[in-house]
Amino acid sequence: FTLEYEDLLFRASERGLEVLTARHGPGSELAGDIADLAAALHARLPQPDSALSADVRARVPGTEKPDMAGVLHALIRALSTRRRVCAGPGCGASAHASADPNAAFRACGGCVLVRYCSPECQRNDWKRGHKKACTQFREILAVANPATMDLEQFRRVVAPITQRPEVEYELSLFAAAQGGVLSMDMTLRVNEIHRDAAILTGRPNLLAEASDGMDFVASILRRQEHWASTA
Repeated sequence: FTLEYEDLLFRASERGLEVLTARHGPGSELAGDIADLAAALHARLPQPDSALSADVRARVPGTEKPDMAGVLHALIRALSTRRRVCAGPGCGASAHASADPNAAFRACGGCVLVRYCSPECQRNDWKRGHKKACTQFREILAVANPATMDLEQFRRVVAPITQRPEVEYELSLFAAAQGGVLSMDMTLRVNEIHRDAAILTGRPNLLAEASDGMDFVASILRRQEHWASTA
């Protein structure tokens, strides 16, 4: 749908970001979605990364596959804007549909990253595995802040934590459960990280079934990219 309209849509996205930031300040959920769109369009335009705003530039994928630190940098930044979406398993309720559409959902008291529409959703997510991920996020956020650090700085600081296979295993499970937060490319990478961590730790690959589906999606994306580059 965007072929041949990339330049027009990119300029509209940049303008939309300016308006949203002026009206609501940085970090709104909608602004993050528009920045993702602008980054995707930028990849198909003949312009340098230096021409991008900071929010868009942070979302432009590099040529190398991201490591766990790269995934977390994108994930934490994205989650920090989702104050009105429930992270409960199978929920995904929006504050817009709640009794008080102007209120943000209550954040986890530990990591303060994910939010819930009800105590029940929070308990369910805790049982699903947020208990372990929460401890690891607190350790990471105690020494690094993705909102104020660029990717390379963040990576250097958290490397001693995120390069441990047992941490990669738990956090990749958490990342995979955050539906719609990460880009498709990043979601594919999360499945790869979990597979490798499972081998290193001797634990079961809990995303094996999802990985099979991701491999199929990846093949479709490669075909689409090839078609778009030759159309």
